[in-house]
Amino acid sequence: MKLTVFGEATVSLGGQPVPRVPANFLRIVVYLLLVNAGHSVSRGRLSQVLWSDTDQAHASMNLRQSLARIRKFQEQYGLNLIQGDATYVYLNLSQVKAELLSIDLLDYINFARKGDIDSVLGLCELYKGDLLAQNEQQNSDFDEWLDIERVRLRARRQLQYLALREKPCATKDGVPVALHINAGLAVDLPHIEETGAAGIGLFRTELQFMVAASFPRTAEQFGLYRAVLDAAGEKPVTFRTLDIGGDKVLPYMRNVEEENPALGWRAIRLGLDRPGLLRAQVRALLRAGGGRNLRLMFPMVATVEEFDEAKALVERELTHLRRHGHRLPERVDVGTMVEVPSLLYQLDELLERVDFLSVGSNDLVQFFYAADRSNKRVADRFDTLSVPILRALREIIRKAATHDKSVTLCGEMASQPLSALALVAIGYRALSLAPTAVGPVKAMLIELDAGKAAGLLNPLLDSPAGTVSIREKLKAFAAEQGLQV
Repeated sequence: MKLTVFGEATVSLGGQPVPRVPANFLRIVVYLLLVNAGHSVSRGRLSQVLWSDTDQAHASMNLRQSLARIRKFQEQYGLNLIQGDATYVYLNLSQVKAELLSIDLLDYINFARKGDIDSVLGLCELYKGDLLAQNEQQNSDFDEWLDIERVRLRARRQLQYLALREKPCATKDGVPVALHINAGLAVDLPHIEETGAAGIGLFRTELQFMVAASFPRTAEQFGLYRAVLDAAGEKPVTFRTLDIGGDKVLPYMRNVEEENPALGWRAIRLGLDRPGLLRAQVRALLRAGGGRNLRLMFPMVATVEEFDEAKALVERELTHLRRHGHRLPERVDVGTMVEVPSLLYQLDELLERVDFLSVGSNDLVQFFYAADRSNKRVADRFDTLSVPILRALREIIRKAATHDKSVTLCGEMASQPLSALALVAIGYRALSLAPTAVGPVKAMLIELDAGKAAGLLNPLLDSPAGTVSIREKLKAFAAEQGLQV
C-alpha cells in the first residue's frame, strides 16, 4: 500500500484519508528526507531536533513514546516506513514514492510543501546552513520558498481564525470560556470586533498617561473612557486604575529613585498616598459609565485593608456625583488584581468584599518566585507551568467559586495556547489576552476536551511534586489530542 502526503499534515493510504496520524509521524519523515537525505539518524539527535526546548532525558522519553505510537499506527495500516533499532531511526526507502528520493534540494522542498508545513518551516530555519550547502541558485530558491510559505501559513491561519470569530468559544465537551482582550488606547478598540472577543478584560488606563506630554485632565480621561465603553457596546469592559511607578515612569512626574522599583511605590500604593490622583481618575470613570454597567479594579493590592481604603474612595466619589446631579452608572462592580502572593492567604476575607477578581499572572509569578521577569538571568529560571504556580492559581479559582465570585486571568499565560489549556483544566472560564492571541487560543479550546485535561492535570497537582514543571506532559497530551499549541 502506497503512502502519499498532501494538504496540511494529511495522510492518504490507497487514496483513502487516514483520520488520526500520530504526533511527529510526518515530522520524522520530513526530517529524515529533507535534512538527512534519507540517511539514518541517532535517537539522541532526533530527540534533540523534535524537543529542542527540553532536557535530554525528557526528550528521549518523548521519542520513545512517539515511536511506540507510530509503530502501532504502521501495524494497523500495513506500513513499514519509519524503522529503528536501539540506536538509530531510519526510513524504509522502498516505501517512499520514487520521485521523492531525488537528492535535489528542491525536490525535498516540493515534498515538504505537501506535508506538515509547521514542522518543515521550523526545521528549515534550524538547519538552513546545512540545507544550503549546495549552489547559489538553490539558496535563492530556498529563501524565496521560505518567505512564501511563511506568508501562506500566516494567511491560512488568519482565515481559520476569522472563520471562528462568530463561533461561540466552548470546549469540545461544552465548557464555555470567555475570551476577552487586553487594551489601553483608542487604537486598540477595533480589535473587539475584529477578534469577536467577549469584551475587554483589562483596560490599562496608565497608557493614556504614559503617551501624553503632560498629565491628562479629567475631561480627557472621561473622553477616552466614554469612547471605550461606546466601542464595546453591550460587552463588558474592566478598567484597571493607574498602575504607574516602578518601571512605568511618567515623564512629567518627579521620578523617585528606588533600589527595587517593582516592589516599591507604585500602583495602588501611589494612588492611596496621592488620593487626589486616584479620585480624579475614579470620578472620570464613574461619569463615563453613567447609565451603564461599570467595572473597575485596583492593581498591586497586598492587603484587604488596601482594598477597603480604595473602595471607600469610590463610594465617596459616587456620593459626590450624586449630590451634584450627575448621571450614575446602573451598576458599579469593584474588584482587585491578584498579583501579590500575600493575597493568597487572605482570599476568604477579600472575596467577601470584592465583586470579582482578576489574576495578573505576570507579576504574580515573578513575586511568587522572587524572580524579576525583566532580568534575563532569572526570568526563565522558573516555569509558569510548574506545580506550585498552578496549585496557587487553582486555589484562587476554587475559593472564588465558594464565594460565587467571577475570576478572569490576564497575563502572558492567557495568551499562550498551552498555558490556556492548563488554566481551563484547573477551572478558569474567563481569560484576557492579547488580541493577536484570541484566534490561536480559541482554535485550541474548541478542540479541547476540558474534562480529559482536568483528569490529567489535577492528579499531577495533588501528588507530591516539588517545583516540577508539567509543561512536557501537557505538550504530550496536546499532541495526542491533536491540539495546536
